Amino acid sequence: MLSLLFRYVARREKAMTPQNKSNPSILSFIIDGMDQAKCQIPYKGTQDCFSDPFKQVITGVKEHGHGVTLFPTIDTVSKGANLTLYCILSIIESWKNRNGYYPTEIFIQLDGAKDNANKYVLGMLELLVVKRMAQVIYFTRLPVGHTHEDIDACFGIMWKYRGRFDLCETFSEFRSHVTRAFKNENMDVDVKEPVLLIPNFTEFLDKHIGRLEKLHILLQTQHQWRFEAIDRSPYFPFGCKTTYRAYSSSKVVEFEKRPRDLCITDVGKYTGLEPFTTFCRWYPTDKCNPNRPVEGIHLLNTVHGLPHTEDNIIHPVEFPEGSSLSIRSTMNEIKATYLEFGHPKDTLIRKEWIDWEAYYAPQSDNSLEYLTQLRTKGLPYHIPLKTLLLDKDEYIRDVRWRITINQNSIIDTSFEWPANIAIATNSVVTEFNPHPPPPRQHFTMQEDEVHRLRNFEAATLEYYSAVLQQCNIETLKSMLRNSKADFTGSQVQIPGKYISFIR
Repeated sequence: MLSLLFRYVARREKAMTPQNKSNPSILSFIIDGMDQAKCQIPYKGTQDCFSDPFKQVITGVKEHGHGVTLFPTIDTVSKGANLTLYCILSIIESWKNRNGYYPTEIFIQLDGAKDNANKYVLGMLELLVVKRMAQVIYFTRLPVGHTHEDIDACFGIMWKYRGRFDLCETFSEFRSHVTRAFKNENMDVDVKEPVLLIPNFTEFLDKHIGRLEKLHILLQTQHQWRFEAIDRSPYFPFGCKTTYRAYSSSKVVEFEKRPRDLCITDVGKYTGLEPFTTFCRWYPTDKCNPNRPVEGIHLLNTVHGLPHTEDNIIHPVEFPEGSSLSIRSTMNEIKATYLEFGHPKDTLIRKEWIDWEAYYAPQSDNSLEYLTQLRTKGLPYHIPLKTLLLDKDEYIRDVRWRITINQNSIIDTSFEWPANIAIATNSVVTEFNPHPPPPRQHFTMQEDEVHRLRNFEAATLEYYSAVLQQCNIETLKSMLRNSKADFTGSQVQIPGKYISFIR
C-alpha cells in the first residue's frame, strides 16, 4: 500500500503534461540523461574491448506528439545547467522552425538533479516569457522516488538493441544504429552530432537573477513553477508573473516519519510513516506580503535590466581540464587499432576518424581558442534562440496567442485521501519573502470535519463539471460580477441545485 501511495504522487506529477497531439500551439517535452557506460565509441562488441573510448553522455528529450531528440556530448562538455538550457532552447528552436511561430504554452518536465533544478533554468524560462516567446511556461520537476518517466523507456530502446546490430565504431554508426532501433519500435528519433561547445548561459544570467533560496531541498522543494505573460506594472516591471507550488497537483499524499504509537492511520501504525493529505496552492498570494498585495513575483531583478551582451554573443563554457588530452589519447588508440592499409573496413573507419579530428577535435582546453578554430574552418557555433535572447529590443512585437490557457487539473474522484492534512506554505526565500514560514503546516481533522469536506468537494465537483459546462459567456460574466460580494456561508441557489459556498 505504501508503494502504491508513493506512485500515486508521482503519477499526479505527470498529469500536468498534456498529450494533445492536435493542438498546434502547445510544446511539451521531458528531459533526462543516460549512463555513459552504455554509449561508448568505438564499441567493438562484448568479445573485444577498446581501452580508452569516447565516453558519450546522452541527454534525451522526448517531445510529446513528435519524437525523441538525443544530444550526445563527450569530454569537452560537462553536465550542468548550461547543458540543460542548451537542450531546452534547442528543442524550442526546432519547434519554431517546424511550425513557423513560437508555442503559446510550454510544458517542461525534468527530474530533480541540480543540473535541472537551479535558479538559472528558472531565470531563463522567465526571460523567455518576458521576451513574449510564450504566453505561459510550466516547469515541473519529479519528486524524489518517482517511477520511471517517458524518456527512460526511450533509453531502454538503445540498450535493448545495442548488441543486436553491427559493431558501433564511429559516431555516424552510432547515429545509424540508434535510428534503426527506434524505427523498429515505431518511434521517430533525431540523433545530433556530438555537442562539443555550449554557451555559458549561467554567466549570461547570473547577475540578473535576484535572491532565490530554499526551493530545492526536502520539504522546501517546489516541484512546479509557472511563468505567465502579463501587462507590465510597478510590481511586474518586465511583464512576467512567476508563481510556484509544492507539487503540480492541488492535493498530494506526503508521508511523515513518526513513532508508530503516535500515528492515527492504519498505514502509519503499521509502517511508522503517517500519510497526510497536503494541499498545494500557487505562491506567493496577494496576502503573503503586506507591501506587495499581488499574486506572484519576478525572478529577474531590475538593477541590471534584462540579460544582454555588448558583443552579440554568449561566450562558450570553458572546457574541463584535460579534455583535449583525453580526446587526443582516444584518437591515438583509434589510429593504432584501425590501420591505414589493413582491412578495407578499418581503412574507412580510420579515415572517418581522422576527418573528424581535423575538423572538430580541440587543440587545447581553451574554449575561446576552439571557437576561433571553428570559425577558421567555417563551422558554426550554435547558440539556440540567439536572435531572441540577444535582441536589444525587450519584447517580440505583435504577439498573437493562438489558444486560451486551460489550467484544469486531472482529478481522480475514486481515490481516498488521508484524514490528516497539511498545507504547503510560501517557504521560498526571495527579496520579497526574506523570512519565510516553515514549509508545512499540519492539522488533524475530526471525522465530522472530514465528512463535511468530502461533501463540499462532491458538491463543487458536480457544480464545476455539470453546471458551468452549460453556461454561456454572458452567464459566466454575470456570475463573476456577482461573486465580488462577500460570502457569509449562506446557501446560494443555482438552477435546480443548492450548494454551500465557503469563502
